[in-house]
Amino acid sequence: MVRELTDATFEAAISGGSAGGGTQQRWFVMFYAPWCGHCKTVAPILQEVADELDGAELRVGRVDSPENPLLHKRFRVKGFPTFRMLEGGKMFAFEGARTKQALADFAEGGYREAKGGGEPMPAAAGALDFVWYHAKVVRQDFDTLLAHKKNVLLVTFAIGAAMGMLLVLLLQCCRSCCCGRGSRDQQTKEKSA
Repeated sequence: MVRELTDATFEAAISGGSAGGGTQQRWFVMFYAPWCGHCKTVAPILQEVADELDGAELRVGRVDSPENPLLHKRFRVKGFPTFRMLEGGKMFAFEGARTKQALADFAEGGYREAKGGGEPMPAAAGALDFVWYHAKVVRQDFDTLLAHKKNVLLVTFAIGAAMGMLLVLLLQCCRSCCCGRGSRDQQTKEKSA
């Protein structure tokens, strides 16, 4: 079974195998984009590899990169599909043919012969990375609106300004009505006493 991994579930999923003192799980992960033709072609092949190899010591997963930008950035995905083998805090990049045999051989142990012996797995994104990423997205959206939809931005600002002015006028009317009546009642009480 190919497990769907996300920004929210990734850490718990990959660390789940090492709890309990047993053998540590390895993960063979494909980073893909739903619109990518190569990803669509390799998806059934990855499913066959998962059906054959997925078990107690090896898990097969996939990450929708556009929907999970923190994982996309963390694992330095440059193109689709990208395959990574994760074991013991190390990451191994798959660079072979996208055939069932090549993927299965790599996942079963071929990754150990990868040049460089793998590299340390990048650290998980922290809360600041999450906030920074979303601030960047909001800024990009604002820049896009400013560049292409100036009228929408102008109308939105005008409506906000008009609503603000109405609120100020309403508060001033309430204040003069309520506060003015209260001070007149107080003056009347003082005169009669």
